[in-house]
Amino acid sequence: MLLLPVLMTAEGLPYHFEVGNNISQTKNSFNKTNLDEDFSTIVAQLDPAKFQAIVPIPFYNIGSENYEKEASNETYLNSILLSYHTGLPLTSSYLTRVSLKESRNAIQFFAPSFYEKTIEPDLSSTLPFLVIWNKKDHIEKEEKSLLKSVQWVNETDNYSIGVMPYSAVFKNTAPQEIDAFLNDTTLVHANEFFLSDSSKYFYYQKHDFLPYEEAHFRNDNYRPIDQQQKNNLLTVHSSNLQLGTTYEASIWVSNSSVNEGQDDLNHLEFVMAERAKNNTLLQSVRKVVMSTFTHYDDWSLIQLEFSPISDSSDLEFYISGNSPSPKTSLAADFLLRDLDLNVFKILESENNKPTVLYKNNHSIKAGRGAINFD
Repeated sequence: MLLLPVLMTAEGLPYHFEVGNNISQTKNSFNKTNLDEDFSTIVAQLDPAKFQAIVPIPFYNIGSENYEKEASNETYLNSILLSYHTGLPLTSSYLTRVSLKESRNAIQFFAPSFYEKTIEPDLSSTLPFLVIWNKKDHIEKEEKSLLKSVQWVNETDNYSIGVMPYSAVFKNTAPQEIDAFLNDTTLVHANEFFLSDSSKYFYYQKHDFLPYEEAHFRNDNYRPIDQQQKNNLLTVHSSNLQLGTTYEASIWVSNSSVNEGQDDLNHLEFVMAERAKNNTLLQSVRKVVMSTFTHYDDWSLIQLEFSPISDSSDLEFYISGNSPSPKTSLAADFLLRDLDLNVFKILESENNKPTVLYKNNHSIKAGRGAINFD
């Protein structure tokens, strides 16, 4: 009986020594004296009272089952350290369990400015945001758009620190978008759409598969999405497109089933796969559905950009599901367009002026959440 504890101790000691040595060699960055010189200088120069929160770019939200977006370990570490040493909260989170509703509100922070931001009522201040941008990480176009409003105050080789005005996030631009549409005399009327250039390619699919209730942009039906298999949307031959041209594919997916839409998005990917005549895969562009920034009412808009690399290939568009259990989501309004083409449609109007405008698969509603910062 005495031999067993001795053997367990003898086997365990080397591992304890190894871990102990590694721990002792790692700096505790939560101790301010262990910060590197650049980071320590930045913290010393900042006045936390002038900001309401920290916005890390790329943004991350870890711990939600439906709205999850990852970043690099460097982004996690630097943003959390900046939060710890300034006392400012983060707009992002890295936790084990995060509320679905609050995750959706937080990630929608980066949605285009013509949408109402549902996180705004939770904010008690109009103070600006402190931005920390990891320059080596990939960022999405919505993040790039907000970066244009940032006034940079400090910079290192790896990251930049800046100030983002409150109005850059929450000033609603829907009225300006609608006015710009009305004043654009170059638009070409094609069936139910208005196009900025009738020579450029676009395709719009209404998804008249099953007789569900009215779809997102007043179509006839929704498209059911089986979360356990491949759901084909469209196949286009590359001869219809142009090499060297960037295109955008987008589709809306529902997020409003039981329990705040739990498991509606997290097992889905939106995919473009380009295949040669012999079915060889030439390229694949994939977008994780739950990482999107754009949420409107009970729907999430998924977008991906691509350029064809062959003039004799087929481009498949589909939603791939890998759910461990049976579940059905809904999709609506698939749009494929040349990225340089603007596609408009008047969805609702009053006194001969649009009140709801479709633009590139977005829904722009006049007056919804509009705030005057002038």
